[in-house]
Amino acid sequence: MNVLAVDVGDKTVKLCLLDRREGKVIRQYRQPITEFLSVRSIVDSQADEIDTVVYGTVKENREKELQLLFFDLKLIKVEKAAVNVKPSVTLDIGAQKTSIDRRRLAIGGEATIRARPDGSFGFGIENRREFQGPACYGLGGESLTLVDVHMLLGRLYPYDFLEYNHFLQPKQSYQATLTLAHEIGINPYDLVQRVLEQVNHLLTEEVKSALKERNIQAGETNLVALGGLGPLHAIQIAESAGLAGVFIPPYPQLGVEINQFISKHLKNADPQDGGWHRPASLALLKRLEGLFRFEEKLEHVELSFYRRDKLFPHAIVYGPCVITQLGSTVFIPPYCQAIVEEDRSLRIEVS
Repeated sequence: MNVLAVDVGDKTVKLCLLDRREGKVIRQYRQPITEFLSVRSIVDSQADEIDTVVYGTVKENREKELQLLFFDLKLIKVEKAAVNVKPSVTLDIGAQKTSIDRRRLAIGGEATIRARPDGSFGFGIENRREFQGPACYGLGGESLTLVDVHMLLGRLYPYDFLEYNHFLQPKQSYQATLTLAHEIGINPYDLVQRVLEQVNHLLTEEVKSALKERNIQAGETNLVALGGLGPLHAIQIAESAGLAGVFIPPYPQLGVEINQFISKHLKNADPQDGGWHRPASLALLKRLEGLFRFEEKLEHVELSFYRRDKLFPHAIVYGPCVITQLGSTVFIPPYCQAIVEEDRSLRIEVS
């Protein structure tokens, strides 16, 4: 029996079909809310093979649509659950907005980036009807987005970010960056680095404000990274804010609540061939030379790429590396390491 997790947000609906026996994602889809009723046709598993439909941040008017789509399945609404890492602050960078413990910012992975007269950058989608998504999606978008920034920096694996058989296009990201760089008269790589620094600075200040409001010490707090891009920013933000570490659940794109429900279904999953203690070196997918900027030096760094579903408990992954999975990506900077927990969550201690 498989588990189908459904997370309905403000703009998109995400469906994630997990193999309960192997404990991994075997299908994942994302559709705009306007196309929600068409997702039934792309879930190709038989109804009697799916155990449960779970939905998280669903609006009240979506419950009837879920019942129309999956009328023969059991629907369970996942209530707000406590994070199993306490104390903690949650960071969620989704498609068009970012949230830090219910604070919502206009910074999102698919939000377009525009230059301001004071040299900073603004985020937002001016015309949502005509917006075709990030340039690297290859769907017609020409504006630079935060997804394109990470694409140009080499932090996204082009063949494992969106749905299966959808390849990202780095050249389109470069063209979008080049257009904005010419507009303000700087080098394209300087541009993306400045965007990244501004985003991390803004999010760090929001994290500090959340800590102050809750009257908790930064050194005793973990940052829980969610969303498609949250794990790409989390470690650097945690370092800047003086947090103890970063915690990344197995399926960050689905949120903490659904992760906790899914973990109950997968905790008895049989290990794949090779057992739970397979060395992390066997999970190596590909080694590349990526173009990165660390501190103020532009260097060529040998970067490791790992598939998250190949990392088993007790494995240790050393940076610099990128851990890929459908719908989300983790970036481990140099001199950092990620430890795979029993529930396949990632824990990174920040010194």
